[in-house]
Amino acid sequence: MPRSLRFVFLVALCAALVLPVASAFAAPAAWQSIDVTLHTETAGSTLMVSGELPASVPLPATAELSVPAGSELQWIGEVLGGASSADPALKYAKSTSGGSDIYRFELTKSRVAQIEVPAPVAVPFDGKTYTPSVTWSAMQAAPKVNLRVRVPQGVQIVQQIVGAKMEPGEPGYSGYTKTFTNVKAGDKLDLAFAYTAPAAPAPATSTASSASSLVVPAIVAGIAILAGFLLVRSVRQKLARKSSSSIGASGKTASAKTRTATSASASKASRKGNASGLSTERVAETSGRSASAKRNTITAVLIGVMVVAGLVLGSQATKPKLAGDTISKTFSQGSPCASATIQVVQKDGADPAATADVLFKALEGLDGMNSGTYNAKTSSIDVGWCESVTTEDAVRGVLEPTGLIADSGAPAAETTSGAVSE
Repeated sequence: MPRSLRFVFLVALCAALVLPVASAFAAPAAWQSIDVTLHTETAGSTLMVSGELPASVPLPATAELSVPAGSELQWIGEVLGGASSADPALKYAKSTSGGSDIYRFELTKSRVAQIEVPAPVAVPFDGKTYTPSVTWSAMQAAPKVNLRVRVPQGVQIVQQIVGAKMEPGEPGYSGYTKTFTNVKAGDKLDLAFAYTAPAAPAPATSTASSASSLVVPAIVAGIAILAGFLLVRSVRQKLARKSSSSIGASGKTASAKTRTATSASASKASRKGNASGLSTERVAETSGRSASAKRNTITAVLIGVMVVAGLVLGSQATKPKLAGDTISKTFSQGSPCASATIQVVQKDGADPAATADVLFKALEGLDGMNSGTYNAKTSSIDVGWCESVTTEDAVRGVLEPTGLIADSGAPAAETTSGAVSE
């Protein structure tokens, strides 16, 4: 073999051996953001760690993600953004350092990668309150890291965590999320809180809680029905008196005709009198039946009209009321003994009535609510409730899954009074 060819062969062989090693020790690409999500489930929880590369990073790109050391790998792959079944799995190299298992891989089709492992421990539950927690150690610097716990929609946060907020999630779920910025390698991040699950599924809760809001319609309907009953009774009495007068006049006429018969035809007159008497009874009976049917028909019509009127009045009593820039709704009678003003994230071009409807529907599922007033001009909602039944944290807990509530880091002013709502 000529020396020149031998030299080229040796160089190529060295490159083939050295380049993979150099690639393995090359610094991984820096993530734009990292999401660490705990999916709480009855059968078992799952920890998902995903990272997204900046758009400026070309593919293929080498990257790393870490999970708690000793976690059993369920899946690792690229996230394409469509059906999860189409996401390709990744080949990886695993190492352990500082209490974390580090997975190194190469992204070729997507700038998003994800690792799924079983959660280290089950979510503690004392029979009333769940206390989930998620911890994660950063093995490299990142501009932003989101720690998130997926919870059932409609839960009530027992104690708010500063910097954390409820975000909309997949159908039936929400995400309680805390964002950390300018995270450095070696930082230990954690999110721990407590929540109570909804007392019942959303439809049943809504039906049960709306019982208190039906007090006003029930009273209005009752008054309408009572007035209708009195009116019907008066009409029936008038018809009865009119029928009796008609029957009496008919009987007198028949008797007078019977008495005009001559004595020469007494027997024939007697038969005529009997026939006339029988005819009178039939006329009276027919007249009575006709009057009774008429009274029954009028009674049914009047009762139907009064019931419909009562229902209409009742629905109007609980319907949201518009006054200037505000839309208000009363959930139960009485004066609230506690109130707060909560800021609302008003999206550009959003219909204020639709926004208020979403907020009111969320509040209907909470016992103890008294009133709510949405102000489109100030992008806020004033809520009033009974302190002996619910709390401000519970109110925020049912509003946050709507995605319309601003960051709860700033405390809202709460006022109390001596009035107690029933």
